[in-house]
Amino acid sequence: MGYRISWIGTQAPILDILSAIDAVETGSSAEFPDFEYCVVSLEGGWTVVWAPEEFFNNQRCKALSATHPIIAVSVNETVMYSDARWFENGELVWSIWHQGDEDRSHLESSGPVPDIGKTIERAKRVEQAEDDASEPEYSVDVIFEIPLALAATYCPFKHDEFEGDKGACKELRLKTTPQRRGFLQRLFGG
Repeated sequence: MGYRISWIGTQAPILDILSAIDAVETGSSAEFPDFEYCVVSLEGGWTVVWAPEEFFNNQRCKALSATHPIIAVSVNETVMYSDARWFENGELVWSIWHQGDEDRSHLESSGPVPDIGKTIERAKRVEQAEDDASEPEYSVDVIFEIPLALAATYCPFKHDEFEGDKGACKELRLKTTPQRRGFLQRLFGG
């Protein structure tokens, strides 16, 4: 098992974000994002909205970034997929992604990924080589962390390292429930 989530980070006013995704706070809160949808306010004016894996797709992110830049992240630890995407002025500026279930060294990008991304990649590839050499049968997928570490250089958040105060994560309820497509609909379209 593992995380199968998406989140965005933005410095837009929280009421604007909630209005844009048609959500309201339920009044429930927790120390960690244990809800299907939740919002967290962070230092530096950042707000993170946590949602199911496919919620923050490119179309929704483009709309959300029309007035404020956003960093969007998707994580699926079942297949070791991670991505980070930067949107500004309603457009996707750059993206970087890793699909590790078939090739742990996989990493692709589009657009002008910031230079810090290359620095992070070099460090993580060294770490991967060291881990592979020390105990190959127990090595982990370090490359998976590259998009996540790059996103954290923008927004001070990582899905599996958040240490919030009691009540820091506020549960959200969508006013309209998005249609969930079944397996066959995703496979064949529709």
